[in-house]
Amino acid sequence: MNYIITVIVSVLLTASTAMGKTADRNHVIGDQTKTVKKEVTERFEQTYQLNSNGSVKIANVIGDIRVTTWDNPQVRLIAVKSASSEERLKDLTLKIDSTADMFSVKSKYKEYDDDENWKSRGNLSVSYEITVPRTANMKSIASVTGDVFIDGTSNGTNASSVSGNVEARNLGGETKVSSVSGNVTVDINNIESGSTVRVNSVSGNVNLKIPSYVGANVSATTVSGDISNDFGLEVDRGKFVGSSMNGTFGDGSITIKLSTVSGRIELKS
Repeated sequence: MNYIITVIVSVLLTASTAMGKTADRNHVIGDQTKTVKKEVTERFEQTYQLNSNGSVKIANVIGDIRVTTWDNPQVRLIAVKSASSEERLKDLTLKIDSTADMFSVKSKYKEYDDDENWKSRGNLSVSYEITVPRTANMKSIASVTGDVFIDGTSNGTNASSVSGNVEARNLGGETKVSSVSGNVTVDINNIESGSTVRVNSVSGNVNLKIPSYVGANVSATTVSGDISNDFGLEVDRGKFVGSSMNGTFGDGSITIKLSTVSGRIELKS
């Protein structure tokens, strides 16, 4: 019996020691993983003159874009690059063009002949925070992989993302907002007669809010998803797939075109 007890105690002590070593090893591995994932950043900030009705273009590859407005005839650009190493940061530069009538910034990645070499160099992205004149024209605001947020632009907005959500609020003027893989949310608070609003997604929901006093001619389609609206328009639900909505309310003075392949559509007041 004493022999059996001795064996059991020995086994328990051995297991406890092994568990302790495993815990230590996991702790070390966790620290190592954290070290590998730790990113370095580089911040750039500058202000540029731009006429109040000048145009703005932003082209990003990997990273979010955030645009807000003010009443100054200037563009304030804040760009934060993130990478796995200081050396990797050098693979991304900002191409900036600025005149009194136009401002543009573009993410430019170093080119490599060997694509695998590019992939092995680690993560590299840049996020933009840009403040522009309230009445500037958002000529093109686009990210390939990243979310886009815009608030307060009143002189036309063209925004898109390939892989990311797009949210644009307090807009005015001609509007074109889209995403390939992401939800799209648009809120318009001022729009002139004869303007067109286009909101589209391939794989994501489409949400549009317009002032209750606006009259519009509406066309909306979805392949897989439902459609709803606050304006009493009839929705034609397909026998097998999809839904559509076509109609006019009020004076029909603006044109609204909404579509998604996989997602729902909501038109709100």
